[in-house]
Amino acid sequence: MYAVVTTGGKQVKVSEGDTVRVERIDLPVGDTVTMNKVCLLVTDEGIVADPAALAKAEVVCDLVAQGRGKKIRIFKKKRRKGYAHKAGHRQAYTELRVREILAEPGARQEVKAEAPVEPEPEPAPEPQAQPEADAAPEPEEPEPEQDQEAEHLEGEQ
Repeated sequence: MYAVVTTGGKQVKVSEGDTVRVERIDLPVGDTVTMNKVCLLVTDEGIVADPAALAKAEVVCDLVAQGRGKKIRIFKKKRRKGYAHKAGHRQAYTELRVREILAEPGARQEVKAEAPVEPEPEPAPEPQAQPEADAAPEPEEPEPEQDQEAEHLEGEQ
């Protein structure tokens, strides 16, 4: 079973027991984090993508660590102008360990996929009405005449 959740403006695929790094969450280490923005839920029974069912789903995680990533060096230069700028950046992150994935809050490991909906039977076609004998028949349309150009081409051959 796995889920795709949105956190920090990014989508992350998580399974139970996984450790993932996400954008910094301002909570102390050891706290429990509940992510409720679930985009997709895949269970043993099937895929759950219904927005109503996903609104009830949540992923429970333990906050394992806070940290900063590897330093990235930024160097800007404009040649022949005497301009050079050097900077660095370290992105803050939060490390989470996924404890469990719940389809509904309060439900423990009771994830069920929705049953497929059977299509409704098509209605029987209505019988066509027989024309009355008293009614006058509709006049037949004369066949359209051939184009003059087509006749001209036939005459030349």
